[in-house]
This record gives sequence, structure tokens and C-alpha cells, in this order.
Amino acid sequence: MEPEKVLASRTRVKIAHLVSIRPRTLSELAELTGISIQGVLKHLAKLEGQGLVQEVKVQTGRMSVRKVYAPKRYLLGDYSTPGFSVIKFTDGSRAAQPGPNARADLEGMAEDMMLLRRRVREEARRLGRTIDELAAEQARLGEALKSMDLDDEERLILEALFTEESVERGRELISKHYGLKDGTRSIDRALSKATRSARK
Repeated sequence: MEPEKVLASRTRVKIAHLVSIRPRTLSELAELTGISIQGVLKHLAKLEGQGLVQEVKVQTGRMSVRKVYAPKRYLLGDYSTPGFSVIKFTDGSRAAQPGPNARADLEGMAEDMMLLRRRVREEARRLGRTIDELAAEQARLGEALKSMDLDDEERLILEALFTEESVERGRELISKHYGLKDGTRSIDRALSKATRSARK
């Protein structure tokens, strides 16, 4: 599977997500995506080629449905929110292994699934807000460093130092990748200069 080919189209992602939840008819997919049946068929062909979707013939006497589209090996969960994409590929063959409670109460399992889906969406929204806050802080840091009396090298050192997970990790990164001749002394000098500049 080549995820980039699936992710290249939001409609394709939506179809793969819908089919991963449960088998869907062609008309249902057309209605849910807002595109023509021919358009859905084109996307399904690409998803089949990626091993995400398969056509399944249905044996039924009470319904007019003759075939549905179901997940093949992989499942795709799309938990995106406006401005933030969260997509998860899962190996469906492993996920489908029955556990000790495989014959548990169906209603209970359905309720658990709905609850978990809701929680995933809430977490995605929360994470999206956190990322927005982080981006705003990064912009503030950039503006603060620009306003200080620093040379380009010092500014670069401080940007690398403060945008890592910790100051220690920043020091390691700078020492390893930035080719500083005096290593820690340049970092300490830049920090000291920034601190003095911030106090003015």
C-alpha cells in the first residue's frame, strides 16, 4: 500500500473511512460524498488497487442489493477536524482477531464503539487547538528573537535551542549538527546576550 496515493484525495479518504466502518453500497457512497456514481467508482478502483477496499457480492432475497464495498486488509480512520488532519491506517487482519469476549452483547459493543469514536474526535479537536497554540508561541518566539540585539548566528542558535523538546536536546542538536567551533560557549553566550536584551 502507498498511503500517499490514498491521501492525495479527500474524497478517497472519506470513501476509505466510510467503508472501513462497515460495508457500503455504491449509491450510499455517492450520496455521502456528494459525487456521481462514476466518480465513486473511479475512487474505489484506486482504493482496490491499494488493497484497502474490495467488492463483495451479497446473497439476499429480501434486499435489492447485489454488491457492497467492504474493507480488505487495511482500515482507514479519518478523525480530521477543520484545519487539522488525523488519519490512521490499521492492519484490519490483526484488528479483526476475536478476543475472549467476541460473543459479548452486541448493543454494549456498539455503544463502546460510538463512545470511543466520539472521544477520538474530541481528542483530535483538542490536539488541533494545542497545535494552534504552539504555532502562535513559535511565531511569538520568532518575533521576540528578531527584536533582540543578536547576530544571525546567535539567532539561529537560540531558535534551534528553544524549538526542541528541551533545552538539553537543543544543546545536543546544535553541538552535533551546527558545526560550532567552541560548542557550549557559543550557546551560553547567545543565551546570556538574549537574557540581557530581554531585560532592557
